[in-house]
Amino acid sequence: MSWFEPDRNAHGKKDEKEKETMTQRFFTACLLILGGVIVLVIALEFVSQIWGWLVLAAVITLAIWVAVRAIGARRDRW
Repeated sequence: MSWFEPDRNAHGKKDEKEKETMTQRFFTACLLILGGVIVLVIALEFVSQIWGWLVLAAVITLAIWVAVRAIGARRDRW
């Protein structure tokens, strides 16, 4: 058994009972989509609480990077 090969019985054939119907696949897909939506909502709620701090950290990081590049450019004129 591996990730790339389906499970097989003793005769090397896939059992007919193991086949998923279209309804089961649709239901599984719907559950996965619902789970994804729930996780995205939770993530957005978390980010909405700290987005100001994230922007502040990005601005400070950008300012430090620009200062380092400017100082390096002034020192390496020759």
